[in-house]
Amino acid sequence: LSNEVARLIAADVTEGEDAEVRRAAVAALGDRAGAVVVMDARTGRIYTVVNQEWALRRGWQPASMMKLVTALAGIESKSFDPSAKTRVAGRQSRLDLVDALAISDNDYFKTLGERVGAEKLVTYARGVGLGEPTGVNYESESAGRVPEAAEGQSAGRLGAFGEGVEVTPIQLATLVAAIANGGTLLTPQVPRGRQSDVEVAPLVRRRLEVSRDALARVVAGMTAVVERGTGAGAKGAAPRLAGKTGSLATKDASLGMFASFAPADDPRLVVVVLTRGRGESGPAVAAVAGAIYKSLGNRM
Repeated sequence: LSNEVARLIAADVTEGEDAEVRRAAVAALGDRAGAVVVMDARTGRIYTVVNQEWALRRGWQPASMMKLVTALAGIESKSFDPSAKTRVAGRQSRLDLVDALAISDNDYFKTLGERVGAEKLVTYARGVGLGEPTGVNYESESAGRVPEAAEGQSAGRLGAFGEGVEVTPIQLATLVAAIANGGTLLTPQVPRGRQSDVEVAPLVRRRLEVSRDALARVVAGMTAVVERGTGAGAKGAAPRLAGKTGSLATKDASLGMFASFAPADDPRLVVVVLTRGRGESGPAVAAVAGAIYKSLGNRM
């Protein structure tokens, strides 16, 4: 663990956090440089945010996380048939949406991004809470960034890799919580002061303008990610675990991301992990999230 990241984690404000959950998250992260968010999918209650600087105040390119937004936008705009098996470059078997999410197929989502178009992708990204603060009650939250469609984004690269977008792990947590809980975008909150012993009442930001059918198809894809796809490192860590991986290689370092919830049919926990360093990737980070779920099995 780099000295800088160890220092950032030591500086976290932990008042109101759940000490057991924080210990599990820190232990699972081990010596990786990264950040973790653990939240209740139904209420938005924050159990812990490890490395608040990276999780709340710094934006990251979402990489394949953007495929969740592209899938929702594609289904809702009727740009494609999600259950149709489509021929994809370089693949022997044809893929439908669930298959393409499971293996995070870039060509499938580039084509879908082009069909949806940059303007609609940007509208849906904003609709699910990207490019705006979540309203979480920690200091100095970043709003991240969603480009204007007029910035000349390639719709394919925007749809497959989130090029030009910056998200925070806390935004990813609220996004996957909304997918998990049937479409309610929540304001995440850590209980502080007198409230810390009581159940947190959900603070609803808005309902996503997406159908139950669209959400169900994306949840099926996220479950397949863990069962037979890029998130297999988390398989078996929790009942009916649903997730999405993201990987990004830059000149300086690689980024790994995994945003997840469980159980898929009665969501309790949301776990988002981001790591940065040599050889980091979404598939590698799925195992970190898996270790957190295993430690917190009694909560599901």
